[in-house]
Amino acid sequence: PEQRTIPLAQLTATDACAAGLENASRFADLSQAVLVYDVLVAQIQNTVCTKADASGGVTLLGEAEAAAYSECVQESDAQVPLGFKGVPLTQVLTLAAPARAPVQAPVIPRQPTAAGSEWTGSSGYAMVGIAAGSFTMGSPASEKGREDNETQHRVTLTKGFLMGKTEVTQGLWRSVMGSNPSIKDYEGVSLVGDRLPVQDVTWCDAVAFANTLSARDGLSKAYDGVDQCETSKSASVVWNRSSDGYRLPTEAEWEYAARSGKSGPYAGGVSEDGACRVANVSNPRAKSKFGWSRDVFSCSDNYDAAAPVGSFAANAWGLHDMTGNVGEWCWDSSEDDFRVTRGGSWYDEPRFVRVAHLFIGIPVIGTFGLGLRLARTIP
Repeated sequence: PEQRTIPLAQLTATDACAAGLENASRFADLSQAVLVYDVLVAQIQNTVCTKADASGGVTLLGEAEAAAYSECVQESDAQVPLGFKGVPLTQVLTLAAPARAPVQAPVIPRQPTAAGSEWTGSSGYAMVGIAAGSFTMGSPASEKGREDNETQHRVTLTKGFLMGKTEVTQGLWRSVMGSNPSIKDYEGVSLVGDRLPVQDVTWCDAVAFANTLSARDGLSKAYDGVDQCETSKSASVVWNRSSDGYRLPTEAEWEYAARSGKSGPYAGGVSEDGACRVANVSNPRAKSKFGWSRDVFSCSDNYDAAAPVGSFAANAWGLHDMTGNVGEWCWDSSEDDFRVTRGGSWYDEPRFVRVAHLFIGIPVIGTFGLGLRLARTIP
């Protein structure tokens, strides 16, 4: 059973005091009420739903079994607050109402269908609606750090989807799975915190988490065969594409969302010089602190290691940390049962955090620079 707040038609004194959701469109004068276990039980303005007791008195609606309710009676002209009771639908007494033209009662959608609209599950994981569309996947031949497997090609996504505003946090992971798998520190710098991205998760861990969170939020699970994921090196896992549950984004969905309608090497179309404004990436301070000899960005983002999710500006579609912080598992597989990761981490060289760059990872191995971001299919 779920509890949701939705706009329903306000029942009038001459209509009914208890009705199933299917009767809501019969009434006008929209108001907000609460649906509990798919049953609405309401006290209406100027009206109180009562039942007579042995002494001739009355009991207010919500204090007796629904099957014993009698009728709505006029008590006074005073405002009467709404009351609610969760009862089985079969017990609700639905009173007749005069026939009238149907009125469309607006309902808050369970998921957005337009780009930029937001949806948050009961777990608190916030997502953004991404509209269907086409984009150029890959990188131009002139892009610095380009790999041979980044040939540009047009991709069309025919269905919109939901994408997590941020990477999954350690706090959310622990609340769902009961423990935090994240590596504790890097060279003495802490990598642990409720608002930090969870890391050191395998691809198999990620799909198991997605299914568990789906169950917790009342959604259908996206994956079958998860129990055999490790022994099969992920080959057993099957994606149920009709599911509305949490899942990993496809590689194409990930790059489409990261680019957010822009071109350029990093999320949101920014250049290498501007990356630190929108991403937690390797930088000169971290290079000096850890004694790295490899390339880093020339700018500074004020973080030596992982940053709390959402610390940097979002891209044009409202998504944070699509470049850097931690790499993110995708659904797609590569040769030899590897799985794709995207986005790179705070540890990586600039060429490895470009939105076109493709990492491949062993699905049963995690690292301190690898986490996840969830997606959902919009039914």
